[in-house]
Amino acid sequence: MPRPTPLQALFGSATVVCAALALLALTEARSVPAVLAVSAGALALGLLVSLAIPALLTAGARSGGRLRADAARRAAGLAARARMEQGTARLPEPSLRR
Repeated sequence: MPRPTPLQALFGSATVVCAALALLALTEARSVPAVLAVSAGALALGLLVSLAIPALLTAGARSGGRLRADAARRAAGLAARARMEQGTARLPEPSLRR
């Protein structure tokens, strides 16, 4: 099993602390079982967040690359259209590579 990255540890810990404080403030838990339930919920939420970080990062990288490729294609199309309007467009030449 791979070791957690520092980003995962940071986000997971911050989620546990913030969720525990928010849940304790909202529920006004005073009994031991209620505090244990809130703590267990906060730990579970922190675990889910830390496990979701790699999936979110790879999804963001994939979509960012796709967006950059789309922007490059759009720019190339605009440049070709501008050359055609100016009359400086070249006809496509067949490739000599096989």
